[in-house]
Amino acid sequence: MALQLSSTNGGAVADATDSFDMMDKLIDFLDGTTAGETGKLLPVGQRWTVNKDDTSTVPGERHVYLEGPGLSGTDAIFVNVRIYSVIPNNIHNWEIRGSTGFSGSLAVDDQPGGSTVESYLTLSNTTMPFWFVVSGRRIIIVAQTAGSVSYACYLGWYLPYATPTEFPYPMFNGGSTSEDINSYLLTNYKVGNFYDCPRHASTVTKAASQIRHVDGSWLHVAAYNQTTSATRPNTDTSIECNMWPHDRNATDYELKLIENPDGTFPIFPFILYSDENGGNVYGELDGIHFSPLGTAGKKFPDTITVGGDTYLVINNAYRTLEANAALLLK
Repeated sequence: MALQLSSTNGGAVADATDSFDMMDKLIDFLDGTTAGETGKLLPVGQRWTVNKDDTSTVPGERHVYLEGPGLSGTDAIFVNVRIYSVIPNNIHNWEIRGSTGFSGSLAVDDQPGGSTVESYLTLSNTTMPFWFVVSGRRIIIVAQTAGSVSYACYLGWYLPYATPTEFPYPMFNGGSTSEDINSYLLTNYKVGNFYDCPRHASTVTKAASQIRHVDGSWLHVAAYNQTTSATRPNTDTSIECNMWPHDRNATDYELKLIENPDGTFPIFPFILYSDENGGNVYGELDGIHFSPLGTAGKKFPDTITVGGDTYLVINNAYRTLEANAALLLK
């Protein structure tokens, strides 16, 4: 795993200037062009390949097809991103999809075994400090769009509670919103990062996050149906896949937890589970955690140290309560 952070956060790479530049900087880190924190390059065996970078098929858009090698160097992890802007509406987003293969002759939404769920990351066209935490299995991006507002995405594989034979392609992709017209300026429950995020209220194939089931189908992952309200909605029972612990209207985790005996804070994984397609507890996200006690009084880009490990505190979009935060392992 390797870390890249931009100059505002103490790194050597300039902050991203818009959603297109964010991809440029990501690619330079993925392929070993630029070094990350303390001058370290992404290890050769974990570098990602750009199978195609298409700026001509749709004028004004950019379609990028990435392939990760896994940790063994023998896997093939396919993530596809459509970058687009609607400047008058302050929309500067990434549409995120996964697939099980790559074909240069097919569109971004028609790749082999491709996701049938639409997920989006909201970015801006102003200076954005950022963090990239990358391994051969997955990419996590955190972008600071304004003040302490942080939007994040997860691209690639999660850690399955199964063997490679049982779950040979454990893909999870997530962003911050379920609809292509949603902007980074929203302050309601139409936005929320991939670990506690919305599904479109009426179109169930649109959700901020998505998971590939073992049978090849794609399920939407969400904690609630999107709403223009600033009050968190209760969980909708029709949501296909949940993310523990954010599968209910919960804001008081700190009241239910205590410190460890040594004074440190308990750290929990985000766990994917579902009743769909026979039901499953799929596994957990790789490198991102939950600890409401540990994040009390903290906000992006603060860090905390637990057991010798350093974690970046991520707000869930504009929300700054500890129950809305996550911890990204550096």
